[in-house]
Amino acid sequence: MEKFGKEMIGYCGGLPLAITVLGGLLAAKQTQEEWEDVLRHIKSYLHVEQNLRVNKVLALSYNNLPCHLKPCFLYLGHFPEDFEILTKELIRMWMGEGFVSEIQHNRGREDTMDDVGHRYLRELVQRCMVLVGKMGSLGRIKTCRMHDLMRDFCVSKAQEENFLHITNVLSLKRREAQNGKVRRLAIILESNDNYITGIKFSEYPYLRSLLYLLPSPYENYCIQSFSDFKESRFKKFKLVRVLHLESFRKHGRKLPKDIGCLIHLRYLSLKNSNINKVSSSIGNLRCLETLDLRISSKPRVPNVFKYMKQLKHLYLPCSYRVCCKLELGNLSYLQTLVNVQPKTIQIPTWFKLNRLRVLKVSNDKQAQDAIQMLISRCPLIEKLHLYKHLKKLPEAHQFSPNLAKLTLSGTKLEEDPVETLEKLPNLKILCFRHELEKESPDSNQLVGRASFNGKNMVCSERGFPLLQSLLLSHLYYLEEWRVEQGAMPSLCHLEIEFCGGLKMIPDGLRFITTLQELKIKNMTKSFTDRLHEGGPDFDKVKHVPSLVFQKCDY
Repeated sequence: MEKFGKEMIGYCGGLPLAITVLGGLLAAKQTQEEWEDVLRHIKSYLHVEQNLRVNKVLALSYNNLPCHLKPCFLYLGHFPEDFEILTKELIRMWMGEGFVSEIQHNRGREDTMDDVGHRYLRELVQRCMVLVGKMGSLGRIKTCRMHDLMRDFCVSKAQEENFLHITNVLSLKRREAQNGKVRRLAIILESNDNYITGIKFSEYPYLRSLLYLLPSPYENYCIQSFSDFKESRFKKFKLVRVLHLESFRKHGRKLPKDIGCLIHLRYLSLKNSNINKVSSSIGNLRCLETLDLRISSKPRVPNVFKYMKQLKHLYLPCSYRVCCKLELGNLSYLQTLVNVQPKTIQIPTWFKLNRLRVLKVSNDKQAQDAIQMLISRCPLIEKLHLYKHLKKLPEAHQFSPNLAKLTLSGTKLEEDPVETLEKLPNLKILCFRHELEKESPDSNQLVGRASFNGKNMVCSERGFPLLQSLLLSHLYYLEEWRVEQGAMPSLCHLEIEFCGGLKMIPDGLRFITTLQELKIKNMTKSFTDRLHEGGPDFDKVKHVPSLVFQKCDY
């Protein structure tokens, strides 16, 4: 096998990508006969040119993919070169297309379709066909991308199989001959040119996916005066299942009523678009599984989710209004609920969101009971984000025992939250953050609101048994933080920033032998000086392998 391997490497033309992809392919081959079969295929490419030979190696890796992974790989061709792909969105597009099968769920535990999609992605990574970008806080792949040569191969293969069509200003001038057979269309914006009106959607009657994408360097800011979509085109492609209109700018800013014609739609994203009115006709989208309404305005959200019984992931606008309470009692498959305001929803007293894993709640000081009620209705929550006014946390027993990540932003808690949170048995990540909001309703001046307004915080012995990462950010009023011996025995990462009143690091950190990294950012000079070698607090942290300091001017 070693002899076969060396011979195969010689055929890769010295290109690292080809060698890496070949290694990913061989990793799944266990016998000498299988390796010899791969070698035989590679030998057959000797007569072709060097560049084509590399393409053949990539093709060999693609041809060896299991059937369920081939469309998942080809789908990656939608995205522009060097594009950081959010894996959550990618997997939910796969789900919308039907590439992730529900039959594959049960393996001793109840896996979600997202779990299965992540397994698919990891397998493509293991085969070196996809590159990992960023990792999420709980160990999953957060973003991914493709090597430029691998993407070229992917796009070429997708177009060869009529799987995908990519359009931009140039391709509009040299039209493809078989538009009528195209199932997937990616519109990639490359300038401020307003050219979407030049696309004749009537020529794509069998479209299943439409992706509108902003590549770098446009993805981080809003482009003005593009995509002047004056009349609705939705009725032109009634078979579409995935509609991704992120950062889309529409003339009139109203979501057209005929969005309700897309009765096969499984995935709809309007994130960062300028839509300010959501049509009640979206209630016709009974097959919808993912709905992202994180738009930049404050729209009125209609009470139509009760009709979307298949909905799994619901992202509401950061700020929204309602005419009547949103009825969520039919959403028994819901796994993600983001930006919900408890006072705007209605859930029957008998109903529990038993499949909900991710919850982000926007609260106000009048809705204390509502937020406690909502949290108690979600027994399997794994990620929870509470932001805006919340004077008191729910009791420890009201939180899900599965809770692994908790973020508090601008909650202005008055009592020490640690007293409650350190009792959560599976909490791994805890973040205290601030929230920017207007100083007054009539003011444009933004001020930061802390998540905890108290002066003292205490981590007691045996508290936070599984906590691995802790962020203390913008705790403006915190003066003393005590950590008793035996607290946070699993802590690996600690970050403290913008806590201007904190005088010193807690003495108990010296007992946390698991701590691998301590980041001190934008703290007072007197606080930082104590931690340097020779300072009075250096002994508390000298065992930490990585100490990172970011200087502050005050």
